[in-house]
Amino acid sequence: MSSTCRSSRAPTRCTAAPSSSSRNSKFDENNYFNDLAGRPKPDFSQHQYGGTISGPIVKDKTFYFFDYQGYHVNQGASYLSTVPSAKMRAGDFSELNRVIYDPITHLPFPGNVIPASRFDPAAKNILNQMIPEADTAGTRSATGQTINNYLINPTLERQDNQIDLKVDHSLTSNNRFFGRYSYEKTHRVLPATLPHGDAGFTFGAGEGDIKAQGFAFNDTHTLSSNLLNEFRVGWSSIKFFMTPIDYGTNPAQAVGIPGINLGPTTSGMSQIMFNNGGMRNIGANSNQPLITNQNDIQIFDNVTQGGGQAHGQGAAAATRTARARFSTPTRSSDGSTSTRT
Repeated sequence: MSSTCRSSRAPTRCTAAPSSSSRNSKFDENNYFNDLAGRPKPDFSQHQYGGTISGPIVKDKTFYFFDYQGYHVNQGASYLSTVPSAKMRAGDFSELNRVIYDPITHLPFPGNVIPASRFDPAAKNILNQMIPEADTAGTRSATGQTINNYLINPTLERQDNQIDLKVDHSLTSNNRFFGRYSYEKTHRVLPATLPHGDAGFTFGAGEGDIKAQGFAFNDTHTLSSNLLNEFRVGWSSIKFFMTPIDYGTNPAQAVGIPGINLGPTTSGMSQIMFNNGGMRNIGANSNQPLITNQNDIQIFDNVTQGGGQAHGQGAAAATRTARARFSTPTRSSDGSTSTRT
């Protein structure tokens, strides 16, 4: 689809071309796990739209081109995890075909039941506040444990917006230049398999903002019948700001684990790992928040001389890159930290 428009100052036409496309879940099939649990299919909607417009600013001298593109998506996911059964939450591990030993007496707990009086207060708070209850039947594993008994359908969100603007101008018949600016911003929300994070199982879980910009200038000048000069300068910038699930809150402190949530950069839940697949690991992703700022500047000049059988060319270029990166220490329930940069 395109249209034309006329300027009251210049009779030359401008051209516009809008576009749009959409998708949703109306004709999609439900997935296996939702069907099995009697859940409706996850929501899905996607919209992509944009357009271009171009035309003269000054007749036969200056022209412009502009484009915009937007991309917005909400996509429901299906995450199946293992969490403690109702019996296990009460300390009853009798469903397991392995013996649970008392770490103090080194004797088996009678009936594989751990008395509530032996529950650590922080562990009890984590169980009640951080680990969700089973919400689907699941299946029995070889150890006797009920696995794959927690199903959620969180929504992945993403919004992209991008623009480009270019202006071409003829100073004289021998000298032309153009300038171009581009801008893109992305925001996305990526949920994890558990409400308070899954310790990196879902890579990048949390919120993310990306902003990229770029500017280019090019001047081409015919100095004489056999001498041409081209000058270019360019600048680009990209910024990342990635935050984990529960960023800005202090859940580790709230459940009774000290020395973890010391400020915004160490907010979120500590990582707690469970061996042998007993349940999904919990906690915020490592090395988030992640902040990256990078700027690049390039300057280039090229001179070309020709005439007859002789030909010569010379060029000079300079590039400068500035980059700053910050990542937070990994949150560990034992209070230790590690950082990668």
